[in-house]
Amino acid sequence: MSRPVTIRLNAKKFYYRQFHILDVGKSSITYLVDYPHGGGAQATLGKGGTSSFGFRKRPTVEVSLVSVKKGRALVSITAGKPS
Repeated sequence: MSRPVTIRLNAKKFYYRQFHILDVGKSSITYLVDYPHGGGAQATLGKGGTSSFGFRKRPTVEVSLVSVKKGRALVSITAGKPS
């Protein structure tokens, strides 16, 4: 990806419907997850960095930045263990 993008999720599985990659920097990305009942969280990941978000007993969404090359980010998104 080289521009802001919305990643759709299975809300029945993860509780969250989507999250947004807001920015792709030289060696980082910034993403935002909106909470269904208001508010949200934002994270910035450097190359090799990982973070996650989840809700109660549902699987977490694990987000990892694999690489950034020429303004394009390769992001790994996987299901983690319930939080």
